[in-house]
Amino acid sequence: MDAVLNKRPSIERLYKSFREFAKDKKGIVYAINISHARSIVQYYQEQGVNVVAIDSKTPAEERKRLIERFKKTLTNDKSSTDDTDIQVLVNVDIFSEGFDCPDVEFNWHVLHCRLPSTCRWLGEACVWPRARRAA
Repeated sequence: MDAVLNKRPSIERLYKSFREFAKDKKGIVYAINISHARSIVQYYQEQGVNVVAIDSKTPAEERKRLIERFKKTLTNDKSSTDDTDIQVLVNVDIFSEGFDCPDVEFNWHVLHCRLPSTCRWLGEACVWPRARRAA
């Protein structure tokens, strides 16, 4: 999969979808591996997006700090957006068992799901009505 997805044209298509459908939204990208996550971050940063990647190699304290920054980011209040905000969080197998952040507005899954139940869970996690997600 790396040979297909971790290429500039693929990452450009991913960004084009982001720009078209989620430009002003807060979200999570699920990458296939660490190299892929870094490539996505590099390209998104070149486009001016506040984005970071976390994975198993990210030290626990730094991972916790980045996740807290991401949770505090408010994308619907443009006056509060600054360099400390994280609009897009790219992860590699960090949120595969759940993540509580009710204001996430999109999930991009650039990976292969072997189990239908996993694919369903990943796809549903962000589409629940806000009232249900906040409960």
